[in-house]
Amino acid sequence: MALKGYLFQRQMQTLLKGVTGMESRQKRLKFSLLISALMALLTFGVFYLGVGILLGTPLLPTNFLAMAVLGLIIGSIAFLFAFFRLKFALGFFVAGFAIGSAFMLYTFWDGVAGWEDLIGLLSFLFLQGLGLGVGLLLELIVFLVKKSKESLKPTLSLAEDQAQENEGK
Repeated sequence: MALKGYLFQRQMQTLLKGVTGMESRQKRLKFSLLISALMALLTFGVFYLGVGILLGTPLLPTNFLAMAVLGLIIGSIAFLFAFFRLKFALGFFVAGFAIGSAFMLYTFWDGVAGWEDLIGLLSFLFLQGLGLGVGLLLELIVFLVKKSKESLKPTLSLAEDQAQENEGK
């Protein structure tokens, strides 16, 4: 009986959260779009600075297209993390982006006898992927811990209810 009451209470909380959360969804959408646009523009800017200015490579329309597509991909991933409130994944993804960008620009600036473009790009992609992987792994761990705590709640409350009934007899 107590388990049914607990489950009904959880369903009502979920229902009310969905009704009252409409305004927060719009705010979350706006915030996510802002994060996405900033990440896309930063990606484009970092690659323009690195390839066009530091390396001195003449930029063709295909280069601009490639930088824009990479910016859209990185911005889309950031949008998904922000929209679905994956805070750890977003944080590590942005950290990987920042560290990868800094290392790539440093490699472009310092130069390694003709290999700076390849080394810089690979280091950027590696650090970006590392941030993505660590963030998603951490989100999975947090999800599993929360799920295990939720599955223990009804069991514990049911056991407590049975203990109280036994004491009352």
